[in-house]
Amino acid sequence: MLRIAFATATLCFAGAAAAQIAWPSNTIECAQFHKAGDAWAGTATFDIGPVKHVAIDANIAPHDYVLAGYDLYEVIENKCGKK
Repeated sequence: MLRIAFATATLCFAGAAAAQIAWPSNTIECAQFHKAGDAWAGTATFDIGPVKHVAIDANIAPHDYVLAGYDLYEVIENKCGKK
C-alpha cells in the first residue's frame, strides 16, 4: 500500500513540474492591453525574449502570433490575465 501511495505522489509531483513554463523576459505593459472576448487587444511596442521593438495594434487570439517561440496570447495571458 505504501508503495502505491509513493508512486502516485511521485507522478502527481512530476506532472505539476512539467506544467510549469519558463516564460520569456519581456517589456509588455499590461495597461496597454485589454481582454476582448477570447482575445487580447491593444496597441503597444515591446520586447519579448530576443525579439526587440515589436509594434502591434491588433486583437491577439490564441496561436495568432508566435514570437521567440512563444504564443503571444499565452505570454500576455500569463502576465496580465492574473488579477
